[in-house]
Amino acid sequence: GKTIAIVSVPLTFEEENSIYVNMIEINTENSRNFILEGHKNIPADISFSPELNTLASASEDKIIKLWNLENKKSQIDLQGTYHGFEKVTFSPNGRLITSMSNNQVSFMQPDANLKTTLPGFNTTFSFSTDDSNLLVSASQESRIQLRQSDNNKIKKNLQGKQIDGSFSPDEKIIALIKDNNIVELSGINGEILATLSGHKDRIY
Repeated sequence: GKTIAIVSVPLTFEEENSIYVNMIEINTENSRNFILEGHKNIPADISFSPELNTLASASEDKIIKLWNLENKKSQIDLQGTYHGFEKVTFSPNGRLITSMSNNQVSFMQPDANLKTTLPGFNTTFSFSTDDSNLLVSASQESRIQLRQSDNNKIKKNLQGKQIDGSFSPDEKIIALIKDNNIVELSGINGEILATLSGHKDRIY
């Protein structure tokens, strides 16, 4: 059956480096509650593997931990360099872990091998839903690029100034947040399909 996973970080000083996990099976409503401890600084982001058997946690302590959710232990520590990690995401097929540290986006394999690093200063990234080779990334220069994550090749530069992007479930549309409070719907080849306006302030 399907499972809902809820993760939170305590706000109390004594437990601020811990991760609280609550996993609930929808059909039976059975739940598992446990605490993961081991980071030396506050976890900044988490991501479940597609099979829900591994949890990746990124922290300012310059480490990404891969937790085995069966034995509740950290099985692999992925080391950073000079800066802490701000974001971590499993690819939809679970074969890649994408992380962000000081605006550097890196691809790592779950066995701790560094695969590649995106050039430049990036502000966000998003995988396509099913095809894990497609990744949309946004840079500080307000540039959106569609990349092949397996070889880091740029498939398409999307025109205009955009600050974020996300795939539709069928991977045929990319929603782009522009820097003028507008959302633009783009086709996978860069054609503009629609422009959505109405916000009076910045869209996140």
